[in-house]
Amino acid sequence: MIFSDRPPGPEVSPGQILKRPKGYAAPEDSASANADKAVIKATPSESTKPSRAPAGVDPALDAKKKQPDDAQTAQRKAAEEQNARIKADNCNRAKRAKLAIDSGIRIAHTNASGEREFLDDAGRAAEAKHIQGVIDSDCR
Repeated sequence: MIFSDRPPGPEVSPGQILKRPKGYAAPEDSASANADKAVIKATPSESTKPSRAPAGVDPALDAKKKQPDDAQTAQRKAAEEQNARIKADNCNRAKRAKLAIDSGIRIAHTNASGEREFLDDAGRAAEAKHIQGVIDSDCR
């Protein structure tokens, strides 16, 4: 008798093998292989074991690992979309303000004490420069 954790070579007939090592797939064409399979299926401890995935691959673990990545990706994408909407809104407001400044109409602001103040030429130029900066940064 020979005991080994490796399957026998092709020179050994399947009838001479009493017990095979775990994980060894018996040849399909022999009658003894079918008899071994029947015994394995009839054994209660073997029939209740779950089927095994390929070595090194656990689908449940892979799914758990992907969940935080997927959540972070979705959160990042939602934040980018919100920032894009805010920039588009700022761009539209800045363009309308630029049209108002360039039109030459009188523009008034309310100061800290609640009084209306009209922009002079220096204030108009400063406001135009600020608005152009917003347009340059948000309108791309």
